[in-house]
Amino acid sequence: MNLSSVGRKGFLHLLLIVVSSRASAFLAQWVMGIFLFKEDFGVIAIISVIYLFASGFKEVGLYQILQEHRTNFEEKAPELVSSAQIVNLTGVLLLLCAAPLIAHQYEDTRLLWITAALVLAMPFNIAALSYKAKLAISFDFKRISRVESVSILASNLSMAALAAAGAGVYSFVASQIILTLTAFIMYRAGQTPIRAKPWPGLHALRGFIARSKWLVVSSYMNNVATRGDYLVLSLVVAKATLGLYYFSYQLMAASVQLIGMALNHLLLPLFSAIKDDISRVRSGLHKAAEALSLISGALCLSLLVWFPFVIHFVWRGKWDDAISLTLIVTVVVPPRLLSSPLGSSALEAMARYRARTLLSIVDAVSLIGLVWIGGVLYGVVGACVGVAIQRVTAGMLFYFAAAVAVDLGPRGAAWQLIRHMGPYILCVGSLGVFGYFVVGYDAYLSQGFWQTLLTYLPLMALYAALSRKQIIRHVLRR
Repeated sequence: MNLSSVGRKGFLHLLLIVVSSRASAFLAQWVMGIFLFKEDFGVIAIISVIYLFASGFKEVGLYQILQEHRTNFEEKAPELVSSAQIVNLTGVLLLLCAAPLIAHQYEDTRLLWITAALVLAMPFNIAALSYKAKLAISFDFKRISRVESVSILASNLSMAALAAAGAGVYSFVASQIILTLTAFIMYRAGQTPIRAKPWPGLHALRGFIARSKWLVVSSYMNNVATRGDYLVLSLVVAKATLGLYYFSYQLMAASVQLIGMALNHLLLPLFSAIKDDISRVRSGLHKAAEALSLISGALCLSLLVWFPFVIHFVWRGKWDDAISLTLIVTVVVPPRLLSSPLGSSALEAMARYRARTLLSIVDAVSLIGLVWIGGVLYGVVGACVGVAIQRVTAGMLFYFAAAVAVDLGPRGAAWQLIRHMGPYILCVGSLGVFGYFVVGYDAYLSQGFWQTLLTYLPLMALYAALSRKQIIRHVLRR
């Protein structure tokens, strides 16, 4: 099997997730930005903190462990799924007990019922993962992309409709439940049922916990690294300020985060299939990093130019305070994607769970520390700067660890990183000089459509010229 061809076709299918979901996600945020206020988005950020608490029990490493049983999936899946369901239900009970404490901490009784509703949908996520893993093992990325696209579309459209109908923060809660149920129904449809027993046996359960413990801890740390900023800010700033930060971060995430999610679906099964051949993993890591740098760099440069105009125009000045915050968290996305999901997926595929977990702890602790320092000293702007600093320092450890694991070495990894990121860094520097010293920052933020277009076209021409070799390799020759 030509895994390079499979990877290219898989990535094209998974890009459908990005295209369809990003349009619907922007529609949902556009509607919610009109009907909701900063305090409402602050509550939604706190709901994301609840998801952080649930993260370790939400998947319990089932998807990764099933990938290891490519040759005997049918035999091992029922026992593994049964064990995962026991661990998942334990988490559900713990979170239900914690719901009153969460509501008390944030002085909002709505969080009691919201927490209960969200965690009761968690078992469906475990059930969906087993069927998703089965598709991934057979490299059926076309169906995975279809399921993910439709479920995200259903979630976003329901969120927009409910927000317009006046449901407030409950529109977000309902959309997350719809996302989980839709994915379960679509992954389950048409597949042979996996008949998991209610109780797998003590020996099987212990074996599963022993194998999944690092994955569970890693999942927690990974979610702390992505949602820990909400947790920190929810303790040090007002709900309205937290809501402004959440709105800004989600604007960026709505545009680029699903690239990471799509790559997660693709990279783990591909790297798992070649994990015993270090030279092929090293080659795959290099090719994926080069292609990812090209795509994410072009996307983020486009966002850095167009965000000020779009945010002001779409919401008629209501969310202008979010423009600078959005630019800060967007500029560091391309290097971060090389570290996670690319580097982290390579480590998981090679079963380096302990290393992955330890790096996740460093990633999470460094994020919390820098966001807390920035938030306390300089408010929400300082928190955004803290996120940016973390993403390009400790946040890059996954990339370097994966490079070392495939015998590339730190120096070789650093040199490749410079080559991958060089065109993007030069273009960001050029845009910064133009925005600060040529037109002035305030004037840059208030540019109209034609001014923005005249800024965008030369910048992208410069990026294309600097990236011409990558474009020839990954676009024109494909």
